[in-house]
Amino acid sequence: MDRGLLQREVAEAIGVDLTTVLNWEIRRSEPALRNWPGIIQFLGYVPLKGGTSLADRLKVLRQLTGRSQARLADTLAVDESTLRGWEHGNHFPNPCNLKRLEGLFTTIGFEPRNDGG
Repeated sequence: MDRGLLQREVAEAIGVDLTTVLNWEIRRSEPALRNWPGIIQFLGYVPLKGGTSLADRLKVLRQLTGRSQARLADTLAVDESTLRGWEHGNHFPNPCNLKRLEGLFTTIGFEPRNDGG
């Protein structure tokens, strides 16, 4: 994408410093979780590739919202280890928790899947 912006202007729009943008460009570092909402807003689209499994979609959900596992677990009123298990595909949420997840997916524009995978 070429908007004719200076790196400094990109940094300001995303809410990071110039060095951060430079490091991303040369692949010295990856965007931190907290940077994703600003990146997505700046780009106007979601540059993340995720699978269709619940585990993959949970990881993308966290990136889109800039939440750590601990924060998302807190939002869902579950233990962080429970969320970690969902993200690793070790187990699947019960119907109550799945309904909470569906609400979050809908909020960010994801169509939730109810097939367990």
